[in-house]
Amino acid sequence: MSEHFVAGIDFSTHAVDVVLLPWEEDTDGARWIHVELRGTGAREEMRWFYACLRVPSGLSERIEWRQVAMCAIEKPVGPGSRRLLPLMGAIAHAVPPASAPAPIPPQQWKLLFCDDGRASKEDVADRARSLDFPADWPQDAYDALGVAWAWRMRVREAVEERA
Repeated sequence: MSEHFVAGIDFSTHAVDVVLLPWEEDTDGARWIHVELRGTGAREEMRWFYACLRVPSGLSERIEWRQVAMCAIEKPVGPGSRRLLPLMGAIAHAVPPASAPAPIPPQQWKLLFCDDGRASKEDVADRARSLDFPADWPQDAYDALGVAWAWRMRVREAVEERA
C-alpha cells in the first residue's frame, strides 16, 4: 500500500488544509495541500457562500483522490462550531464516496497523536517535528497531520483486532 495515503483535513473560515500521509510509516512522502477561502461577496454571508462553493474544485485540482485510501476530518466543536458545518459539508462533497471523510473530534486525534487529548497547538507542532515532518509547515498543516496520523492509527488497530 505504499502508494496509498490517509488524508487528514483541518479547516477554518479562512482555509482548508489537507495532509496526505502515506499508509507506511515513512514521513518523506507526506504532502500538505492548502486551499484559501477568500470570498468575493461584499457581505460576510456572501463571502462565506462563495468560499464554500470553491472548496470542491480547490481540493479536486490539488489531490489525486484515487490514491487516498481513507480520510478523516476534524469535527468542529465549541462555540461557533455550527457556523462551520456548511463548510464541512462542502469538503465532504469534494471527497469521492470511496474516501468519504470520517469526523474525529480534536480531543480524540490529539490523544492519539500527542498522548494528550488537551494538547496545545505547540504540543502538536512539537510532536510533528519530533517525527521529522517539515519544520516549516504552518500550524494548520500540523493539525491536519495529527488528524491523518490518528485516523491511520485507529484503522490499523481495527484491522489488527479483526486479524
